[in-house]
Amino acid sequence: MLYTKSATTPLDNKLKLDSNGEAIDSPSYHQKLVGKLIYLTIMRPDIVFAVSLVSQHIHDQQLGMVKHIMQYLKGSIGRGIVTNNNKDTNIVGYFNSD
Repeated sequence: MLYTKSATTPLDNKLKLDSNGEAIDSPSYHQKLVGKLIYLTIMRPDIVFAVSLVSQHIHDQQLGMVKHIMQYLKGSIGRGIVTNNNKDTNIVGYFNSD
């Protein structure tokens, strides 16, 4: 995936969900890859919907959708939630009392 072009959106605009996904040799590799994408959604909320679609159709082996998400991640490296170790354990919350 290093030499592929990047994508501008997490989902392909010509998305077709069917059970005729690209055949892969090892379904466990596909499942591990989707699991890593699910873990990545903690820091990248922009891919949550796309990853949830892929995980719903994991048995259909939608490898093309997974590749498209990875191409999007390649083109949007600077995005996401940044966490710092500030050694502060206070949790602050706000609410509207209306």
